[in-house]
Amino acid sequence: MKELYEEIFLTLGKKANTLNYLVTYFEDYTDCESNLPTPTIPINFSKFHNLKLLKIYNYYLRFENQIQSSCYKNLRTLQVNYIQISTTICVIKNCEGHLRKILVNSYDKSDNYYEESLLLIRTVYEYCPLVEYLSLSFPKSTIHFVEFEKLLKACLNLKSLLLKINCYYHDAKSREKASLEIGKELSRILIKSAPDNLREIRLTDTNKIKFSLETLDAFLDNWRGRTPLSIIISDPLYKKEEYMEILNKYMDDGVIKEFKIGYSACWSYLSFED
Repeated sequence: MKELYEEIFLTLGKKANTLNYLVTYFEDYTDCESNLPTPTIPINFSKFHNLKLLKIYNYYLRFENQIQSSCYKNLRTLQVNYIQISTTICVIKNCEGHLRKILVNSYDKSDNYYEESLLLIRTVYEYCPLVEYLSLSFPKSTIHFVEFEKLLKACLNLKSLLLKINCYYHDAKSREKASLEIGKELSRILIKSAPDNLREIRLTDTNKIKFSLETLDAFLDNWRGRTPLSIIISDPLYKKEEYMEILNKYMDDGVIKEFKIGYSACWSYLSFED
C-alpha cells in the first residue's frame, strides 16, 4: 500500500502545473515487523500553482510549511479537517482575493490563539471580502466581537458561517454564564450586521455558545423578512421541548428553513464541489 501511495503522489507531482482540483487523503502506515513509521509521502504542495480546489483529509501538520509558502492565485476552495490558524492566514493572503470557501472543521489552538484568531478575522475581511463559506474560531473577547462585526459588514457575499467561540472557566457556573453571554452577543451582532446573503449558521462545540430561550426567540423574531435561515448545531440542548416549541414556531412562519442537530454542524466532504 505504501508503494502505491508513493507512486500516486509522484505521478501527481509530475502533473502539478495542469491540475485544478486536488483531493488528498493521508494515512500513516507502520511496518508491523520493524515497528518503524512509514516514510513521508513524496508530495510538494508548492508545485500545484493552478489549483482551484484543495481538499485534504486527515491533515498532518508536517505539511504546514509547504502550504504556508505556496501561492495559489486561482484557489477558490480550501477544505481541511484540521489546520493551524497561521497557515490559513498565509493561504488567504496568497490567493489574491479569489477564495470563496474556507471550510475548516477545527483550527489548531496554539499558544498564540488569541492573537492569531484576531488576525484571521482581519485577514478575511481585508484580503478575502468575496468569501461565501467561512469557518472562524476565536475566544470570547470584546475586540474579537468588534472585528467579527467588521467582517460581517465587509463580506457581503457571505452565505454560510461555521463558528466556534471559546470561553475558559474552571467552574461550571462561570462557564454557563459566559456561554449565555456569548449567545446573547452573537445574536445581537448577527441581527445588526449580518449580510443579506447569509442563509446558514453552523455552531460546533456549542456548550460554549448557548442561547437562552429569551435570546433565541428575540433573535429569530428579528430575523423576519430576511432570507430563511438554516441552523445546524451540535448541542442536543435544543432538542428540549421548550426550545423545540420556539424553533417549530419560526419554522412554521418561514423564518427558519431547516434546523438540524448533530455532527452535520461540521463541513461535509461530500458537499461543496466547485
